[in-house]
Amino acid sequence: MGSRRYARLVPTFGSLYPELPAGHWMPAWIATMQRADRVWLEAGSAALIYARLLPEQHFEFRGGRPRPSGWYVKPERLSDQTSHRSFSSTATVSDQ
Repeated sequence: MGSRRYARLVPTFGSLYPELPAGHWMPAWIATMQRADRVWLEAGSAALIYARLLPEQHFEFRGGRPRPSGWYVKPERLSDQTSHRSFSSTATVSDQ
């Protein structure tokens, strides 16, 4: 199986994810893309950042490489000021 990661929707939760076949192993990236498409259509792009698309309570996983501890990093909000970018809320096209 190599380093490819697979996901399987637990049949008990199949009705929550009609876009995915319950009980079948599939590449995790495909399951994630199909889920993302549905979330995007139903709730908009902002909904994609609130929770995992394939929660461990509803899916089983196999394969892939183990993630190191501390792998997940909370994303920054676009409104946050950071040291590597600077935004000016008063900037206009003529200012650039």
